[in-house]
Amino acid sequence: MMDPRPCQFCNKVYKPKSRQASRYCSISCKKRARYLRLRQRQSKLIYPLRERELARKLPSAPRLEHQTNCFYCDQLYIPKVYWQRTCSPHCGDTFRNRRKQRALDAIPRKVFYCKRCAADLSDMRRDAIYCSRTCNSMDSNFKRRGQTQFIGITRRKDIYDRDKGRCYLCNKHLTLKEMHLDHIIPIRKGGGSEMTNLAVSCPTCNRSKGIKVGSIHFMKLAELKNAYN
Repeated sequence: MMDPRPCQFCNKVYKPKSRQASRYCSISCKKRARYLRLRQRQSKLIYPLRERELARKLPSAPRLEHQTNCFYCDQLYIPKVYWQRTCSPHCGDTFRNRRKQRALDAIPRKVFYCKRCAADLSDMRRDAIYCSRTCNSMDSNFKRRGQTQFIGITRRKDIYDRDKGRCYLCNKHLTLKEMHLDHIIPIRKGGGSEMTNLAVSCPTCNRSKGIKVGSIHFMKLAELKNAYN
C-alpha cells in the first residue's frame, strides 16, 4: 500500500490507489487544477492556485486582484481580461491612434504642397497629396477632361453658328459671350469633346443638368450625328 499523502489542490489526505505518481485525490481536483493552470498562464498572475480557487468559490471573501499600469495614462487599474492593456476605451482608442500616427510619421514626406491649389500640407498626413476632398475631386475631373481633348481645339464660333445661338434645352437666344458649351453625354459617363457631343446651352440649363442624360439629350445627339454624317 502507498503511504497517505495530501492532495496538492485541496490539501485533503488520501491514499493513492496505484503506484503511479498521483498528486490529486480525485479527477475533479485534477481537472480544476489544470483549468487554473491554464488561466494562470493566460493572465500571467503569480498567485497560488488554492487562494484563487477559494476566492472564486467564496463570494464573501475578498477577491485577490492584480493591478497593473495603463499603457497610455500610466494609471493603476484592474484588468478584466488578460489581454487588456489600457484602463478605458478612450485610452485604448487614443493609444491605437498614436501607434498609427507614429507609423505614418515614419514615412518620409514627398509632397509638401497641394498639387492643385499649392496649399501647405505640413498639418496633413505624410502621404497626403491634396489639401481637401474638393481639390482631389477637381483635379481628377481636370485629368479626365484632359484625356478627352483632341489635338484640334473646337471653335466656339462654329458651334454657335451651327446651333444659331439658341440653347438646345430651353430654346433661349444667347450671345456669343453668354453661351456655355455643354457636353451632351457628360465626360464622367464617357462622353468626349468632339463636335457631335457639344451643343450651345444657357448657363442655367448647363449648371442644372449636371450628369443627367434624358431623351432630349439623345435626340440632340442623334441630330448632330446625322448632320455631320
